Amino acid sequence: SSLTTTTTTATPSTKKSVSFGLVQIREHARILGDHPFCPDGLSLSLDWEYERITVMDVNQFEVGYRKGRDCKVRKLGAYERRLILKVIGGYQDNELLFAYFNNGDRGSSPAA
Repeated sequence: SSLTTTTTTATPSTKKSVSFGLVQIREHARILGDHPFCPDGLSLSLDWEYERITVMDVNQFEVGYRKGRDCKVRKLGAYERRLILKVIGGYQDNELLFAYFNNGDRGSSPAA
């Protein structure tokens, strides 16, 4: 009977890391959308053009900017979408009514 001894030499592993420096936050206007699955009212979209860029350190972003923001996705009702389009988007009632009645077959009236 023979005894065999095997010796393995481990090579030093290279430590890999990732780091982040700056975060760019682009703010887009909310505009009237054309999503077909919005039968209870007008849909919202983001404009392609952005209005402002904020640049900050990633740590500052994590601590301050995101702190008060709700990261959950939630479904907005017809009234909320209409209000956003009027107050933030600057749309007038007649523009929204025209878009509502010219955006496919609608079964109910727009949220007032």
